[in-house]
Amino acid sequence: MRIVYYSPHPTHDIVSDVGYSTHQREMIHALRNLGHEVIPVIIGGTDKREFDQRATEVVSKAERFRFVKKFIPPYLWRSVKERNWWLHDETIAGPMLEQAIKAHNPDLVYERSEYSLKQGPLLAKKYKVKHIFEVNAPCVDEWMEFEGPSMFTPKARNIEKIKYQNSGGLCPVSSSLGGFLQSQYGLNKDRIKTITNGINPNAVKVNDVEVERIRMELGLKDDQVVVGFVGSILKYHGVDKLIEAFARVAMERTEAILMIVGDGAMLDELKEQATKMGIMDRCRFVGRIPHAEVFNFMMLMQICVSPAHSWYGSPIKLFEYAYLGKAIIAPNQENIRDVLTNNETALFMDKGAANLSALLAQLIDSKDLRTQLGGAAKKLIADNYTWESNAARLIEFANQIG
Repeated sequence: MRIVYYSPHPTHDIVSDVGYSTHQREMIHALRNLGHEVIPVIIGGTDKREFDQRATEVVSKAERFRFVKKFIPPYLWRSVKERNWWLHDETIAGPMLEQAIKAHNPDLVYERSEYSLKQGPLLAKKYKVKHIFEVNAPCVDEWMEFEGPSMFTPKARNIEKIKYQNSGGLCPVSSSLGGFLQSQYGLNKDRIKTITNGINPNAVKVNDVEVERIRMELGLKDDQVVVGFVGSILKYHGVDKLIEAFARVAMERTEAILMIVGDGAMLDELKEQATKMGIMDRCRFVGRIPHAEVFNFMMLMQICVSPAHSWYGSPIKLFEYAYLGKAIIAPNQENIRDVLTNNETALFMDKGAANLSALLAQLIDSKDLRTQLGGAAKKLIADNYTWESNAARLIEFANQIG
């Protein structure tokens, strides 16, 4: 099958060390490994030098507008930004996709859905090419959460409806997101197939020498139980709850250490929280590290925690935790249950720190339980949730839709 992999976002490149880039790279690589021809049309960039230049231009432009922005109401500023977004879709992204369709005559356009960008399915329909959306979020709701509403928000919802109703199929990353899209935009259930995130076993590289160097640098002992979190330090990830829960069990379990790998807006606040709770000496705040080195840090963890997550996402960290055979604690919500099962491949927590404390204590105290959960999780992911298995699901779905 000849596939155009289309990403219309103006700045989401394919080379950065972030989740959206990883997802794009891995799906393209997996599809090619299965023997399919893939033509990337990544508007945000496919070349590292191109991306670095574009990033410099974006920063420079932001600096030029910073003074002006002070005098424009946020609501109006967001409205202008949104209008520019649509102009980008119509004058840059859409024409690039159309050129690729004409040049390559693909069997499928597989598009990463972005907020109110609709040219993909309309052009695919014009040239009688199958079209499928990869959907990672409820775009309008997420945009409003991060950017706030604008005068065009109602129009944006209508554009989302148009684009989804004109696509041959949708592949949301969670069943909860799929259910939302179905009810919100009046879609046929048969046109929706959940394809979660996944793992590339060949990308999981652990350097034993480096692991031991990190262990010594962080002052960790072989008999200590390390509770870990990896990811962005943002409020909705709930790392503050993890610190609170760890503090409740730490004093009675002197062998336990908490390791936080990542950076973000809340990092200083979390360090202050750990200091006030008297556990700073039991915490290791590692900061941001390149993704390729994350696995060396994960290897030092016996318990890996995702304290909170959005209701719609598919956290890549859970697949990585599981593939390394770690005992996992994760929120008890539908998008997590798409992959993991309580008391079989993970322990599920409710929203309170007290429940998380109890689960931490249970796992710190039982090496056998950690081994049992970690082994089952590793087998589950290795057997069912590689990027190649995801690519195979996509192709099967593409062959089913009209």
